[in-house]
Amino acid sequence: MQSSFQPDLRDTNLSTLPCWPRARLAAVAAACALISGLGVAPALAQTAEPVFELQPTMLQADPDTAPTPAYDFTVPNWYARGAVLILFPQEVEIGTAGDFTLGWGGGFNFAGGYSFNAGGDVSPRVEVEYILLLDEFRNLGTDDGITWNSLGVNGLVDFRVRDGMKLYAGAGAGMTYVSVDAGNTSDDAFTPYFQVLGGGLFRFSDDIEIDIGLRYNIASPELLDGDFDLANVLFHVGLLLRLE
Repeated sequence: MQSSFQPDLRDTNLSTLPCWPRARLAAVAAACALISGLGVAPALAQTAEPVFELQPTMLQADPDTAPTPAYDFTVPNWYARGAVLILFPQEVEIGTAGDFTLGWGGGFNFAGGYSFNAGGDVSPRVEVEYILLLDEFRNLGTDDGITWNSLGVNGLVDFRVRDGMKLYAGAGAGMTYVSVDAGNTSDDAFTPYFQVLGGGLFRFSDDIEIDIGLRYNIASPELLDGDFDLANVLFHVGLLLRLE
């Protein structure tokens, strides 16, 4: 027969109990506290308000304070350029007139063209160019000299070295009108010309680049009853403007 007697421990002084009942009561109390905590924690988690919630807009950079990206030559394809040309001295033989020395000369050029794959590391381009050159004969002691008016087409390739800098190389051909005044003799002629050129493009602004380079230009007009072999070495510095 099972006894229905259940002792009431609420008024019991635990210090008067033997050691082993006190240990059992402590273990039971700890277990009850753990079970109670496990039941209350989920409820608290469901009702608690979040202290901080990350919003998507917090990850977006402020356009006014975002750093400006490095220049990468991602520019319009159409362009125009112009430069000042410096012609190096050379020795020339003009038909039956004899040998002459051309001193330092100069001129300018204008060109307009189109770049393919302008934003890439390798960018071919083609352009139409006008060149004007003036030079004087050093050994005549007068203002007599030679004039070139040239119109031709160049094909070039730009190679991106780093942001803000490209190197280029190319070749061109066209027609030139050459006029010569040598003492009491003068003559003029149309003739083809050929050239190779190379240089560098350096960023000045988003749409403007500084163009520095060298070119070697050759032509052989028939002047003064003979061939006039010209081999021009030219240095140029100018600007290249990217067009929207």
